Amino acid sequence: MSSDPHPARPPSTSDAAPTLAAAAESAAAVAETQADQAERDRALPAPLLRALHRHGLFRRLLPRVLGGEQPRFTSWLDAVEILARADGSCGWCVNQGAVFATVAAWLEPSAAAELWASPSTVIANGTPQRSQARREGDVFVVSGRWVFGSGSRHASLFAGFAPVAGEGPEPRLLIMRPGQVELLDNWSVNGLRGTGSFDYTAKEARVPVAHSLVLGADRPVDPWPGYTIGVALLFGCSFGAVALGTSRRALDEAILLARTRRARFSKTAAREDHHIHDQLGRAETRWGAARAYLHGTVSEVWDQLAAEPEIAIHQRMRLRMAGTHAMREARAVADLAANIAGSDVVRAGHPVHRPWQDTLVAAQHMQARSAHYAFLGQHLLDPERSDFGPLV
Repeated sequence: MSSDPHPARPPSTSDAAPTLAAAAESAAAVAETQADQAERDRALPAPLLRALHRHGLFRRLLPRVLGGEQPRFTSWLDAVEILARADGSCGWCVNQGAVFATVAAWLEPSAAAELWASPSTVIANGTPQRSQARREGDVFVVSGRWVFGSGSRHASLFAGFAPVAGEGPEPRLLIMRPGQVELLDNWSVNGLRGTGSFDYTAKEARVPVAHSLVLGADRPVDPWPGYTIGVALLFGCSFGAVALGTSRRALDEAILLARTRRARFSKTAAREDHHIHDQLGRAETRWGAARAYLHGTVSEVWDQLAAEPEIAIHQRMRLRMAGTHAMREARAVADLAANIAGSDVVRAGHPVHRPWQDTLVAAQHMQARSAHYAFLGQHLLDPERSDFGPLV
């Protein structure tokens, strides 16, 4: 890693934060050395996976009875940012696997213990496409396709939402084994290549009823506020942290370049160029403001939910916008970093190239849709309205 022109690390935000942050720092050092290999393989390399499992980073958000830590969520945001700054694909995969693992709290305890028995268990999930299921006795038979299955190359569990014939309108989440799904080799992208976000399919996979759930129904009695927030908004906020990490790396690398480079056909060194000064100032300010908004919002809502475990629409809206805004501002920061870096940034080996591309891909996720700003506007005009869809 290049020397850090922005040496401040994410601050500790709970008693558990030093342990979690130290684990993230240790794994990030490995991610740094493995990033090129992850890019080539479109998968996290074995040495990195060993480091992540050694520190239990995929398991930190599991219920405590399964060995989870259930940290204050701002501490998790810190850890994810650290990992993503080292390598965006690593940060994305760890966040994806760990946040989605919170569904274990909705399972029967014995089923959850069975599924997460191995310390190297990782669950992948994807957005459903043409999925369906039916019940036959004590199993569900499921077929379908799920897209953008991040971490599918190292997953030991595959989740798939599917409507069940004869059940209510809410889709059921069914947890399948690797032998029950087929990966489709369609992850051809320029950013977050190491996530291996392949689509996967299942045909007549038989899933025990105990390995399924209707997410959000009968919220767990466990008081951890993350269950009150729910998976969609936990993802919204934590993907914001991933994008902040990748854009931070892009901006830091651009700062280092600006100290020494001179633009082609220019007599002015970048460090003396007022236009570069302006862009750096704007990028640094936007990054810091987005991060402060994200962490401040999550921390405030978290404290409220710890005292009163019922989430209101205005709290859900605030979390949604904090995560969305972080991702979209991160993209703007990464674009400024690329502009500062100049035309050579389009080359794959350029130090700003990968974090710039990683940020662009992250910000294309549905969690970052610009339509969410309109949700906020509607909420401001009609505070009682709540029909904003599953992401709110």
